[in-house]
Amino acid sequence: MGEVIDVSFFTEAESCDMVMEEECVVHDFPSNHIDKEPCCNDIQELIPGNQNEQQAIDSFELNSVQFALAFTYTYLNLFETKEEITPFIDSSPPLIDKDYQVLYQSFLI
Repeated sequence: MGEVIDVSFFTEAESCDMVMEEECVVHDFPSNHIDKEPCCNDIQELIPGNQNEQQAIDSFELNSVQFALAFTYTYLNLFETKEEITPFIDSSPPLIDKDYQVLYQSFLI
């Protein structure tokens, strides 16, 4: 009795499905009558949000969105790397007209 069963912030909490083994202790006084309450109570607390935050989100104008978009686009393209193009990568070397090693008689031994 008096124990927390479940706490939930965004969804519905599980209800107290315990089977009461004993009856709740309620004393009947002749002077004031107390209604019998179950041993398990569901308590809900509503915490109001901050209205200033909602107004700040609503006041986020289109100009701010356009600025954020333009800034992000230019920042990401600032670090774009250029590809180095080598035009001679697929071409073969030129043909040799004369064999200079034989012509000058210089051989590596």
